[in-house]
Amino acid sequence: MKRHPAFPAEPDPAAPAPPPEVVLPPLPAWPPPAAPAEAAAEASDDLGEGPTIRIRCQGWRKPLPRMAALAAARIPYRLETGGGGGWELVVPAEFAIPARRELSAYHRVNRHWPPHRQFLPQTPAAYRHAAIPALVAALLLLLFHGITGEFDPAVPAQAAGAADAGRILAGDWWRPLTALTLHADLPHVLANAVCLAWFGFFLIRGVGPGLGLLAILLAGSAGNALAALQAGPGHVAVGASTATFAALGSLATLQVSRVWKGWRDLLSFWSRSWLPLLAAVALLAFLGTAPRADVGGHAWGFLAGLAAGAILIPCRDRRTSAWLQAAALLAAAALLAAAWHAAFQASGSGTGTP
Repeated sequence: MKRHPAFPAEPDPAAPAPPPEVVLPPLPAWPPPAAPAEAAAEASDDLGEGPTIRIRCQGWRKPLPRMAALAAARIPYRLETGGGGGWELVVPAEFAIPARRELSAYHRVNRHWPPHRQFLPQTPAAYRHAAIPALVAALLLLLFHGITGEFDPAVPAQAAGAADAGRILAGDWWRPLTALTLHADLPHVLANAVCLAWFGFFLIRGVGPGLGLLAILLAGSAGNALAALQAGPGHVAVGASTATFAALGSLATLQVSRVWKGWRDLLSFWSRSWLPLLAAVALLAFLGTAPRADVGGHAWGFLAGLAAGAILIPCRDRRTSAWLQAAALLAAAALLAAAWHAAFQASGSGTGTP
């Protein structure tokens, strides 16, 4: 049964008494905004005619946080230009101790802000001439195209070296490697040679010629294999663009780790650490989405390059053994030679052609 509002319930004598009502005084109203000229005159008159102290601030941005600290503590001040082109905060002498206390607290709280940036280490001396192996790789790509000519599926050796998804899934392991050296025409190979020399230069400068070229070769072939696995039979691709985007992905990973080492803010999405990755994705979208481009191969090559760059992080910006670099370079050359040897054998026997 509900009681009608017109007949309130009787008070219970056993119930505790309600707490007394506390009435706070009203806050004083803010003064109306004054005109700029009046505000300037009022600000200059707030300090009065008594003695003042001057707080010198170096740099044109330095007064701003100190002005905010003094204003938050309701300490009157006036900003004036000092000698030598700097700024000075003028504070009444009776507010000298509170002003010093507020500014000391501000410096104590913000002593580590902005965070000290650790500058990137210098390029190791062994890799200062990284342009030489990068240009040699690009010239070898052009030379191989001059020998083989434009891609022609009617040529058995070229047909056996193309990244035919059906044949790759059937077990032709060499095709993801050999397809990196075949190109459709001269503009195709020129574009890939320029991108390979450019991205390869920065990658080699960071990890060395042997490890850099081996990572480009392996990540590019992995991108071709993954693209074939995704596209399925009937997909045929040629060109070193998968390897160039693999180099771009490796560069993005290495640069993210390098910047994070200086800023330590990897968890923040909009932090500086993610800018290299976002820039690399923008380059991938700009360069890898042409009308006739193998977008899937480019994307998989970029992802494989990201993984390869993560493996190369321990070797970044440090001098590794010359024997290790030589061994990696020989391994890359031997792997590519073995792949073409298998392609020639398959083209001679007729098992590697569609």
